[in-house]
Amino acid sequence: MKTYNKLYDNICSFDNIWRAYIKARKSKRYHKDVLKFSINLEENLISIQTKLIKKEYRTGEYKHFKVYEPKERQISALPFEDRIVQHAICNIIEPLFEKSFICDTYAC
Repeated sequence: MKTYNKLYDNICSFDNIWRAYIKARKSKRYHKDVLKFSINLEENLISIQTKLIKKEYRTGEYKHFKVYEPKERQISALPFEDRIVQHAICNIIEPLFEKSFICDTYAC
């Protein structure tokens, strides 16, 4: 099995966190929580980076709500900041895992 070095450093890089922010806001640019985060964008991204580097990052509380189309479902959504961190992690590890997936991998 192949090992990889400096993955965490790559996750914590400002460039990666910036790209993660762009992905996280896609199709949600005008949502209240995204707009609020974006007002002090650089400061908020640096705050995420600092928490990650110091290993002090903690996930926030889920927001629970229901949607009714196409059928009734209970949804649990992470705060916007947590979605940025998820994308930052996926930006780095997804290419490593994708190489080993078969063409017919199905998941959510």
